[in-house]
Amino acid sequence: MKHSVGTSWKNNMRFDAVVNGHTLIMDAVEEVGGKNAGPRPKELMLAALAGCTGMDVISILKKMQVL
Repeated sequence: MKHSVGTSWKNNMRFDAVVNGHTLIMDAVEEVGGKNAGPRPKELMLAALAGCTGMDVISILKKMQVL
């Protein structure tokens, strides 16, 4: 499976990332120069970790025929 990821700076503290055709907006809060147009990169990393862990758990539960 081929993956495609690109990130571009838009303005101030805003970056847009395109991941396999899905656009993600990253920004900072106003206190540090952003417009709060999207989550911070650290928040996205934590969300990705939670999603990855959840998908692993679901996969294991399906193999165990629990789901």
